[in-house]
Amino acid sequence: MARGDLTDEQWALVEPHLPIAAVGPVPDLRKHFNAVMWRFRTGSPWRDLPTEFGPWQSAYDRFRIWATQGVFQSLMQAVIAEAAARGQTDLGLVSVDSATARAHHHSCRTWWTEARSCSPPPPRPQPPCAQSRLRCAGQRSWLTRLDAEAGNLRAALDEAVRRATTGQADEAVRLATALSWWWLLRGRLTEARRSLSTVLAATSDTAAPELALLHAAFVLLTGDHIEVSATAAEAVPDPVRRARALWLCAYGLFSVGEVTAGAKLNARALDLFRSAGEQWGTAAALGLRATLALVRGDLDGLGRDGLRSAQLFGELGDRWGQLQTVSPLAALAEIKGEYGEAARLQ
Repeated sequence: MARGDLTDEQWALVEPHLPIAAVGPVPDLRKHFNAVMWRFRTGSPWRDLPTEFGPWQSAYDRFRIWATQGVFQSLMQAVIAEAAARGQTDLGLVSVDSATARAHHHSCRTWWTEARSCSPPPPRPQPPCAQSRLRCAGQRSWLTRLDAEAGNLRAALDEAVRRATTGQADEAVRLATALSWWWLLRGRLTEARRSLSTVLAATSDTAAPELALLHAAFVLLTGDHIEVSATAAEAVPDPVRRARALWLCAYGLFSVGEVTAGAKLNARALDLFRSAGEQWGTAAALGLRATLALVRGDLDGLGRDGLRSAQLFGELGDRWGQLQTVSPLAALAEIKGEYGEAARLQ
């Protein structure tokens, strides 16, 4: 094997994505693929292809076939999904919470490099967490980055789900959980419900209690009713993650008209957020409580919680959160006859 050629492990991933004709002799696809890699690694003309790769015309013709058939794009998707499933991606665009799925050409580079080495890869610094960046001043730019990688994220999740059916569910659970906030911000409610349902089908509610709560929330947000158990939420060990899942369920309950149940879950989430000193969660729970106060006609509570929520979201730079406080605070201004303030808010 020449320096730079594919290892057996790499070839096992590549080979299924390289088509061959239904009739005629079977070409040496591995030799042709190594030839393509040599050509673009060195930048040399095709005519300078080393003789060990065979006639340059054959390698070039094979490259043209693969390029016109979209083979390289399909292969890139597969490598990205493999890298995400192994947690071996880098450059940190889509480290969505703790689930890493960097959906970019560079994401496969780490996998190729590490697959060549017989020794364990060196530890890498933890990439920036996209999920946390969706709750601060960088929200818009990170949403744009995630939007651009939507197809690759789906490919990564599909591969993780495939692995989950073989008993390796952790990656699918982590990735689906981490993507939930992006789905919500972008209004991809049906996609979220379907994806979470698929992952849950490959695992179990007891094995993924947070995921089960998130799925229930999106069921509610898409207009259907489902029972939400606050007791089951105790199985989520991290109090902030538990609170976020409970808050989203409360948000969903409110959206289907179950105001009392929503208020109860939201109160529990607020307690957890405050105990943990979690500013974003406190702002979110106060914002929902302000909306619930408007429904009950509690104008004092609406003003107190709505203004505090807007202040906290403003400090964080979370535009989505700030917008959630606009409607209830504008309604309060109109009720008080402060029409100028209502117009300013809206």
